[in-house]
Amino acid sequence: MSEPLDLNKFRTRTYSQNGEDGMCLRMFETLGITKPSYCEIGAGDGRELSNTRLFYERGARGAMIEGDLNLFIELKTYRPGDYLVNEYVDCEENNTLDYWLGASALAHDFDLLSLDIDGNDIWVWESMEVYKPKAVLVEYNYSLKESLAIAYDPKHRFMRDNYYGATAAALCKLGAAKGYVLVGFTPHNNLLFLRTDLAHGFKHYDVADVPTGGGWPQSNRIMIPY
Repeated sequence: MSEPLDLNKFRTRTYSQNGEDGMCLRMFETLGITKPSYCEIGAGDGRELSNTRLFYERGARGAMIEGDLNLFIELKTYRPGDYLVNEYVDCEENNTLDYWLGASALAHDFDLLSLDIDGNDIWVWESMEVYKPKAVLVEYNYSLKESLAIAYDPKHRFMRDNYYGATAAALCKLGAAKGYVLVGFTPHNNLLFLRTDLAHGFKHYDVADVPTGGGWPQSNRIMIPY
């Protein structure tokens, strides 16, 4: 029997921050997906630190969602052909991820969700009911080990302290509840989940394998148990 494929060995950076696009490329090659459809939330300008630019340049298309207007103006320049949304997505009626993707061409089981909004990340993923992507790449709050998240707040904006997003333990708990397994990570940045029905043949990780500690300055706001 062959050894399961360890995606952590393929952290080769092209445009992403710490090798996320290399991991995803190897994962999709193994799954036989040459042009993975995607949704990137917290898309930035679509060029720098992008988890989907590599796939875009290979002919894939998807949805790019960015709340900052200045970044969105650049995004329109650099990502023609993608479905573009200038919005801070949350869990309110007519502003959920399901709502915005409803006007896109993405299938309900599109290939990759990349989620990095420094805030309500876990609540946005939790709220998804219509769409169930094959893989989810999500930033984790590495300052704490416990299962914690920020309190849901549609007005939350990142204040450059450690009150943002959710910890690896919390995200792994949500991933398991939604039918995903952890198949890779980049230390102090992102977790890569793959739907359980597709995860055979890949090495599975436990939350205890994910590095934690350090990071942004301590906030006076308290994260809540998840």
